[in-house]
Amino acid sequence: SELETAYSSSKRHYHTLSHLDNMLRLAHEYRADIADWETFVFAIFYHDAVYNVLKTDNEARSAALASKRLTQLGFPVRRIELCQNWIRATQKHELSDDPTCNLLLDIDLSVLGADWDIYLEYTRQVRREYAIYPDLIFIPGRRKVLEHFLQQDHIYKTPDFRTQSEARARENLQRELQLI
Repeated sequence: SELETAYSSSKRHYHTLSHLDNMLRLAHEYRADIADWETFVFAIFYHDAVYNVLKTDNEARSAALASKRLTQLGFPVRRIELCQNWIRATQKHELSDDPTCNLLLDIDLSVLGADWDIYLEYTRQVRREYAIYPDLIFIPGRRKVLEHFLQQDHIYKTPDFRTQSEARARENLQRELQLI
């Protein structure tokens, strides 16, 4: 219920239970490639558990919360640390030496490679989450995020996501840049 409350906050418009549902649906498609399914699912559940647009340490705080809750459940320390590492990785979305971490990052960013209508709705939801910021502040920040992804050699870290979604993600990001 703690996670349901967090992801159902009235301040959230994209980082919601629907986002988790999409991630879990995609994770099931790759289940055979995920050696530690339970830890992966916990990383999905907790990766945005703490989400405050005024803070820059959301991932670290989400990882700490996951650690606390998984410790209470008696989850093994090694797997808790792995979960924390995967959650922290969602802050920068950089290529990892861990293929499972890369899959989590790609699943988290899957919306970038969605059909334009879905992507456009995602941009509206993100804007609503950041409604506290006027356009004068939001637009340069958003532009910086978009350019960061476009400057990477690859937005997606796994071969499947690169093949299936990379081109569309780049097209969507470019298109959004033109709109803002």
